[in-house]
Amino acid sequence: METVEKKKGEKAEMSGLESFVPYFALIVVTFGVQLIPGLKTWAGAFTMGMPFPETITGYGFVTPALEAYHSFALLIHPGTFLVFAALFGYFYFRQRGYIGKGGWGRIIYNTTVKTLPASLAIIALTAMSKVMNGIGATDVLAYGTATATGGFYPMLAPFIGMLGAFMTGSNMASNILFGKFQQITAKVGGFNISPILGSQTAGAAAGNMIAPGNVLLGTTTAGIVGREGEVLKVSLIVALIIAGVIGIATILTA
Repeated sequence: METVEKKKGEKAEMSGLESFVPYFALIVVTFGVQLIPGLKTWAGAFTMGMPFPETITGYGFVTPALEAYHSFALLIHPGTFLVFAALFGYFYFRQRGYIGKGGWGRIIYNTTVKTLPASLAIIALTAMSKVMNGIGATDVLAYGTATATGGFYPMLAPFIGMLGAFMTGSNMASNILFGKFQQITAKVGGFNISPILGSQTAGAAAGNMIAPGNVLLGTTTAGIVGREGEVLKVSLIVALIIAGVIGIATILTA
């Protein structure tokens, strides 16, 4: 536990309970906004969004005009709660002497270094997904896939989710990349959409174990760097078995 000088020769050491202060702040503000009568309604009135005109592609795919695309209420957004909890924790720890001079700059720098690669990947994936949806590429792929696979498609749904996780390194990114595709394919094929989407995210969860970045993280933690190939051989078999079981369950329910 890092300590800092507080008084002459006396060191301040953070207690286990104090380390939970940001989480306590997050719990208080979240439950406060959600449960206090009228507060959520008042805070939710402040919304942000951008208008977009209707677009029509050369192949006739229409994206309707939207007055406020994905408008969100800033004051009740989960991200706002996290920012509040982080700031509350910072000022509390600063006041208690647990964060020394220049701590704010170090925190911002370390946070940026750790989050920038993942943030750029998510932004790029989201942009690509929206472009594909807007120009009708997702629809074309979904119609072609549904036609080619027929009633066998539910068995393939978790493997698509697993492929997305392998490519992107995360469950969420796989859902961003293939979620809409799975939904349209299920609709075109006449399947129950809920099991197909559940199969997508379950398959993506299984695919996390074969994502190169996750495999490297595991070997680094275990102290066996350089043996990623051995780990991948085992984890790939396990991931395929899990995806197969999910596929069978999807066929039975979709």
